[in-house]
Amino acid sequence: MTQQKTGLAIWIPLTQALSRAMSTWQRQPTFIALKENGLPWTRSQLSDQWLRERDTRPALETIRKAGLVLHGLRGTAVVRLRRAGATIPQIGDMVGMSPPMVTRYCRFAVQRENALAAVHHLERTASEQTRAKRSEKDG
Repeated sequence: MTQQKTGLAIWIPLTQALSRAMSTWQRQPTFIALKENGLPWTRSQLSDQWLRERDTRPALETIRKAGLVLHGLRGTAVVRLRRAGATIPQIGDMVGMSPPMVTRYCRFAVQRENALAAVHHLERTASEQTRAKRSEKDG
């Protein structure tokens, strides 16, 4: 695959689930997804179609209410990879982003994880202090 902004060739491995799903697809020489007429989607056509589908299909109501757009899937992938334990360089190589851009995309997810970890430490410390006080009274 060639990254649009930089023109660099990047290799993106498939997950096992995606590989299984794609195993039934008809093979095309260069494009993964084609329109019904057999032509490749342009970026704007695919985004417009996504919005039409999102806004008209009842099954996608949650996505519509959240205001999710096609470009947001890249950000979602970055956050999911980070939460799964992938490093910044690994994520960058997977999605074709520079490390600073991956860090930018991850900033809110990482902040949330750090805040939750801090609360966990506070609760653990409070619990340990309570146990210590009980031990002093009992001892």
